[in-house]
Amino acid sequence: MRSFLALFLMFLCSPIWVLVEVKSLYTCLHNFYCSNVAFWHVAVLSMPLYAPIIRNQPNCLWPVFLYFVLLPIFVGWAFEIPRRYKPKVQKLSHIILGLFGEILVVWIMLGCTLAIQMHYYSEIAATVYVLSIFLLALSYVLFTNYESEVYIRLPDHQKSFSGIRIHVVAFGIFHLLVAVAIINITIIWPICCLFVISSFFFSIDAYSCLFTDSYSLCVHRESEEEMLRKNPINGIICNVAIRSKYSKKEKLLPDGYQFDDELNFLSLLNMV
Repeated sequence: MRSFLALFLMFLCSPIWVLVEVKSLYTCLHNFYCSNVAFWHVAVLSMPLYAPIIRNQPNCLWPVFLYFVLLPIFVGWAFEIPRRYKPKVQKLSHIILGLFGEILVVWIMLGCTLAIQMHYYSEIAATVYVLSIFLLALSYVLFTNYESEVYIRLPDHQKSFSGIRIHVVAFGIFHLLVAVAIINITIIWPICCLFVISSFFFSIDAYSCLFTDSYSLCVHRESEEEMLRKNPINGIICNVAIRSKYSKKEKLLPDGYQFDDELNFLSLLNMV
């Protein structure tokens, strides 16, 4: 748990940030930390900001109905899925698919927001915006390790902010240019910039997952202290090498690793 001062400073920046920090299990939040925090900001802020965006739009009865009646049902159903169908051992393909889904959705929401503000097919854009929130929730369900007993963690050297990485700089410049352009063309730039910033975090994590050649399978821990003092240390129960990546590079399997296509999921769950 962070210190009271740290939480207070976080609260000054964003109350949502503090709420996510306090309420989330340590390993659920701090694995892909920025993407998790970005998702919850988009999920929370995109809904109440929807009503002011369409308030002055003509023929907005259907989008309003869809928002207030169907959206809570859709989102509730989306978050019920992991309890029923999410695999107990997280899969890297699910993380990648979820991140790319989130990237696609936030860009769709950005386009819908600009279309509504510019009165360009406002009713269609408003409807797509609502459906996009539902798709964002589904994408997050695929990405998150919530309800997985064994989750995936990338090695430290493969994480997005482990030093200066070319793809992070490239994605950063691109998203910065988009944000500057948005600020100059619309008065509702804060929510639009939120979508752009979220896309940046989703993109760099998707890149890291897509091009990693190994990962660790871990069990959940409630705090950072528990990660260090409770066996297995850091929660790691298995180190995995991706066979397709090692075959291309003609690399030998490191000691203590096993290939991803040889994993025995039942034995992994027995280790939890």
